[in-house]
Amino acid sequence: MKKDIYQEVTNSIIEVLKKISLKDYQAPFARLTAQKLPINPMTENKYNGINTLLLWLEQQKHGYSSNEWGTFKQWKDKGAQVKKSEKAALLFFTSALKQRTA
Repeated sequence: MKKDIYQEVTNSIIEVLKKISLKDYQAPFARLTAQKLPINPMTENKYNGINTLLLWLEQQKHGYSSNEWGTFKQWKDKGAQVKKSEKAALLFFTSALKQRTA
């Protein structure tokens, strides 16, 4: 069965919102925004767009304190070891289109 990526993103957001208590309300991403934008430490590129939200959701879901994200191969090449139980985070690849002139 084909993945419905839009539904996965929606479910992740709903999961965070369900955990909010109105008694001691704290904005769900306040702590994460204080840690800066998600970044790839190998390329020094910051993630942007929907990928920022997706990685903040992953940070919150798993209780990660770091804002650094990379591929399995990037971490391996840097000499780091990824835990066997870890799974990849959902991200969207985008690229700018060049406008052709007539």
